[in-house]
Amino acid sequence: MLRSFTLPRGPGGVVLSLVVGLTAAACGRVSLGSMAGLDDDDDARAGAGGNAGGGSAGQNSLGGSDSGAGGASSSGGSTSGLGAATGLGGAGSSGGPGNGGTGSTSDELTDAGADSGSSARPLPASCRELDPQCGDAEHRASCCESLPVPGGSFDMPADISGSTVLVTVSSFHLDRFEVTVGRMREFIAHYEEWRQQGQPQPGLGEHPLIPGSGWQERFSPQLPASAEEFETRLRDCGPTPFSTYAEGLSDEVPLNCASWFEAAAFCAWDGARLPTLRELSYAAAGGALQRVYPWGDEPVPRRELALFGCIIDTSAPVCTIADVTPVGARPLGAGFFGQDDLAGSMSEWELDVNPVVEALPPNNLPPDTGCTDCADLGPDESLRRWRPGDWLARAELMKNGVSFALPPDVRNYFLGLRCARDE
Repeated sequence: MLRSFTLPRGPGGVVLSLVVGLTAAACGRVSLGSMAGLDDDDDARAGAGGNAGGGSAGQNSLGGSDSGAGGASSSGGSTSGLGAATGLGGAGSSGGPGNGGTGSTSDELTDAGADSGSSARPLPASCRELDPQCGDAEHRASCCESLPVPGGSFDMPADISGSTVLVTVSSFHLDRFEVTVGRMREFIAHYEEWRQQGQPQPGLGEHPLIPGSGWQERFSPQLPASAEEFETRLRDCGPTPFSTYAEGLSDEVPLNCASWFEAAAFCAWDGARLPTLRELSYAAAGGALQRVYPWGDEPVPRRELALFGCIIDTSAPVCTIADVTPVGARPLGAGFFGQDDLAGSMSEWELDVNPVVEALPPNNLPPDTGCTDCADLGPDESLRRWRPGDWLARAELMKNGVSFALPPDVRNYFLGLRCARDE
């Protein structure tokens, strides 16, 4: 069933509303993702090499000189010329000199969204056998293409009011496309064999800087018992209609209706993990460029840039699941680092946990980890975050902003996934 939630007024007095289809068990449990535990501490202490190596360009440039001093960390060296503002200036040993590249001002940076190029990384499991191609006719690439996101610091929205908090993200790879129906079919084809091998093993899909964020044994009973049951779950999509898996529109359309557990298992099988709130927000904002939308500060959202406003915005054409287009169909809306559909298409599950138990307030928890110390809590006693801005959403939710949270066993027609990969 559909429920409408009205959020506090954002900048300019705009009232944002969110329509969410929930299972009966999840009713009344939608919450805003709390940011109270986020501060200036890194979730990325490795990968900040060269933080002190600003050289002559200073903190307001993405360049830095070619002889800036290396930072305290030995990791995080860059060959792309990004300097002090992204924390990538140094490549040498601890405290030693490093080479930050010749650098440039932010106005001179090449926008990866214009031509993302090809990744040399080995093909993940979901593309290894057939290597399906995604994207529009002029920007075709492997559906599993994963693009580098150089780490750095940025002002991340802290709540719906528009306030921000300075956070740092380490370098990682983020898949260019959302996970497609075709890639999920590959997972299901190998699912039973994978489970018989004792997978997913505890710790699989863990963020390298967030201990305890990987798979836990207590999650496994939440997975389907067989490939047939897996397909049934995706087709039925709980009490909500509009399953892209069931419709058979195309193997290139984004998958929806997967629970958080199934999303996490898919990425783990694919040699990856779910991205964190910070990582998705950073990629969508273009890092220190602080973009309002993935494609820039303007123009305002329109259908050439993102698929949105299909149902809840009645002033726009009302559409159905048949109007969900293949991933990468709107290259003009690509983000700075080259990822498609960071706004519109599907909302995306994140790695982060939101605790429900009041005895564990968010501001007493490490950044991004949520309730990782709560081994005694059942899977349905936590909320998992997801990034809003999907094919149903109003234009206001296309802006880079906060995330929301839902129980991890919820499946819905606006929720999909994208995988992140580590160096």
